[in-house]
Amino acid sequence: LAIDAGAGEIRQSADDLARRTEQQAASVEETAAALEEITTTVKDSARRAEEVGRLVDRARGNAEQSGVIVEDAVRAMEGIEKSSSEISNIIGVI
Repeated sequence: LAIDAGAGEIRQSADDLARRTEQQAASVEETAAALEEITTTVKDSARRAEEVGRLVDRARGNAEQSGVIVEDAVRAMEGIEKSSSEISNIIGVI
């Protein structure tokens, strides 16, 4: 009778252990899936950050080029203003 009771307790403990082991295995699988999703998200974010960096570099280059063009245009307008003033002086002399 005591042996039967002990065997029953052992069986019940083994069943409980099996259930908890299954639950932990399921939890580990969920964690692994979540980590895989996080890894994918991080890689995608890194790829997008690199693309943004390239776009920023391109925009900076375009802005610098535009600045040079504006400086050239200002110099040209100053030259036109100077020439116009000289033409006015010549016309005034005539």
